[in-house]
Amino acid sequence: MFRKDNIWSGIFAGMVTSLAGWILFWLIGKLLDRLTGIEPYLQQWQVYLLGLIPPILLMRFYFINRKMDTAGKGVLIILFFLGLGYFAYLKIKGYLL
Repeated sequence: MFRKDNIWSGIFAGMVTSLAGWILFWLIGKLLDRLTGIEPYLQQWQVYLLGLIPPILLMRFYFINRKMDTAGKGVLIILFFLGLGYFAYLKIKGYLL
């Protein structure tokens, strides 16, 4: 699945890595909460932004190392929609004007 240079494999890989990134950083935040006693150590918006790091690294891997441009575009599509979702989240929470 990941060796195919098509947009669907890129979309799937982007969703999986972003979900894994969010879970990883959420767990790190919970661990830091327990260790430091500062609750919450990572705010929810920080976890959302940190969760975008793994798909960005995956997109770079697809574009530069593997020369799989179509799969990289699939990851880019997911990153675009996640970015829009992040700003919609900020708008709903009232952080944006």
